[in-house]
Amino acid sequence: MSLPSPGGENKTVGLLTRGAPLRQRLFPLLYALILPAYLVFFFWVEKTVPLTGYWPSHLPIDDKIPFLEGFVVFYYLWYVMLGLTGFYLLFFDGRGFARYMIYIGVSFGLAMAICLIFPNGQDLRPDLAELGRDNFCVRLLAAIYRADTNTNVLPSVHVIGTFAVFFGVIENETLKKKKALVALTAVCAVLVSLSTVFVKQHSLLDLIAAVPYSVLLYLLFYKVLFRKRK
Repeated sequence: MSLPSPGGENKTVGLLTRGAPLRQRLFPLLYALILPAYLVFFFWVEKTVPLTGYWPSHLPIDDKIPFLEGFVVFYYLWYVMLGLTGFYLLFFDGRGFARYMIYIGVSFGLAMAICLIFPNGQDLRPDLAELGRDNFCVRLLAAIYRADTNTNVLPSVHVIGTFAVFFGVIENETLKKKKALVALTAVCAVLVSLSTVFVKQHSLLDLIAAVPYSVLLYLLFYKVLFRKRK
């Protein structure tokens, strides 16, 4: 299956591609509309799923995993990684941007749909006021706790997003040749994923469930439905 493009072309064209017609360079921007559409759905699900009576996501090992507020830095890194990858693809690889946004839209959206059908949450968050310490990382984490409920956690969208970034990098003809960048992306993806359990935003179960989920959707969208033409 080919991704739609002006004139039915399959050429990789980004916003900054020189010599390409303006219409062809601007076309990938249509896929950026997937993000606000997902956010509307996300906030609706957040308000719809009750804050009580949900199925608690928990593994016995969660109680042994230490709370490390310093990992909130990597938790926030997730937003930077998603943004930088998206902008690079938008500027230089329109087709890659389209696949990236479709993957994010479907994988994130389907995860929220699962939470809507099967309400879930976690009860792992510590009371930050009783930690006995106050520092920059604790304040960053308090902001997350205020903005994000402890529901809709299985599978972890944060972990799914790190896979989206990694897949976006290794499927780009230029970026995948930069071995140091690929390795750095993989390391950051692991650290971001681990941060979800260290800052008590997720159970380890949420992380584990997100791995096969992300890989299966990668195979579907990148290798079957929208595979590159030779």
